[in-house]
Amino acid sequence: MDQDWIVDYNQYKGKTPAEIMDICKKLVEQGNAEAEEFNAKDPEYREKHFLECRERLNNLEHELDSLEIMTEHINKKIEFVLPEQTDEHSASSKNAKRPGFFARLFGHGTQQ
Repeated sequence: MDQDWIVDYNQYKGKTPAEIMDICKKLVEQGNAEAEEFNAKDPEYREKHFLECRERLNNLEHELDSLEIMTEHINKKIEFVLPEQTDEHSASSKNAKRPGFFARLFGHGTQQ
């Protein structure tokens, strides 16, 4: 994974919601500490490193959002439903007519 903002769910699978919440609290503390440290720097430093700091804080926020979704899934407040693969969508049927993206999204027609 070469993208910092992508959450490695394997790191969190098998954890209880309470354990995930503890991780979330630590992430919030980390973000607050980084923001306080950044704000304590001189204006020249803040101007030079603003985008870098903002990206790290955005990554923390994304991780927190992802962990919240994972916790809701564990607690059965949301459910992920994956479509079943059919012959029409398999790699071996490249010539099959497939609905376009929006047709699949809204359940209408096929792509010609």
